[in-house]
Amino acid sequence: MIEKLIIVGNGFDLSRGLNTSYNSFFAWLDTRNGVSIMNDTLQGFKAENFNAILQKDNIIVDNFWYTYMKLLELDDPEWNNVESVMLNALNPISTNFENMIMKNQPFQNIESYMKKWTPSEKKFSLLVSNLYLQNKQFDIYDYLFQELRKFENSFKEYLDSDTFRSSEQQFIRVGQPSWLDGTETKNISVLNFNYTYFLNDIPETQIRNIHGVDTSDPTSQFIFGIDSTKISPSQEIYRFTKASRIMMNSYDTEYNSILSHTITNISFIGHSLAEADYSYFQSIFDYLSIYDSDVTLSFYYTKYHIQHSEEMLKYQNAIQELINRYGRTLDNQDHGDNLYTKLILENRIKIIKSGL
Repeated sequence: MIEKLIIVGNGFDLSRGLNTSYNSFFAWLDTRNGVSIMNDTLQGFKAENFNAILQKDNIIVDNFWYTYMKLLELDDPEWNNVESVMLNALNPISTNFENMIMKNQPFQNIESYMKKWTPSEKKFSLLVSNLYLQNKQFDIYDYLFQELRKFENSFKEYLDSDTFRSSEQQFIRVGQPSWLDGTETKNISVLNFNYTYFLNDIPETQIRNIHGVDTSDPTSQFIFGIDSTKISPSQEIYRFTKASRIMMNSYDTEYNSILSHTITNISFIGHSLAEADYSYFQSIFDYLSIYDSDVTLSFYYTKYHIQHSEEMLKYQNAIQELINRYGRTLDNQDHGDNLYTKLILENRIKIIKSGL
């Protein structure tokens, strides 16, 4: 009987010494690609010499998404938040490109378009425009999706690299962690957002690596995706959502359910509670009817939060935002408005030191 659901995020691996951060991944890509190869393009963007950039050949280094995020690094502190960057880039495609690309409008007045857009939109638009000028039959959605697959495969290569494997030598093995809280492992299921294995004695059939798992199988696929909450299946960008990608990855594959109505505790370990994964949490909360049930929510923090008070505050705010956002989906809005308070009064929401 499943009593506890553990939700694991990248903070768990990082706290144990694994170099699974996007920063580490990009540093590896920089070394592989040669940082200097992008200098001309970077300088052109700094000078906003847009017409010259448009006429360049081979403006994309290695991969569209890698190139775009390296350009964002010039002025966006969140440039390496891959899934958030993807969502922000894909959402305005229809408005930004319908006139400029899809309807074959001329590019002579590129500066007039650029004045209306944010710095990130400018970078995205120029990269796509450069590609379009080289191939008028260019399909932006197909191209970006194929480039995403390449980007994901690069991350898989990174996890197979000596650079990543060396971090496993300092990897902290966890014996009986505090978040088991006396629960027998046979009564625990795990929703793992990492691409690594969750190293405990929990049966493999009760663990789901929802975005893929690092394996020697060359056909295994990792997923970087966007949240599907506000995206209709009829929209072109739906193929980029995690819901769509997981369905594609699940063909001919059977998984045991990690959910059960016998679950009385949900423990979050190392998860940032980012918007990109919100649809998962909403589905779980709906399934367990957290407003009316006795389900408790445990949020575990690490030494990193203790050492960085601003991160602890961000984590607390993210917890409250998660609950408040879910509350707004309830049919009874009075219930939604008081959900966070209700959980606190009933001692069903807890922030606990993990020991990591």
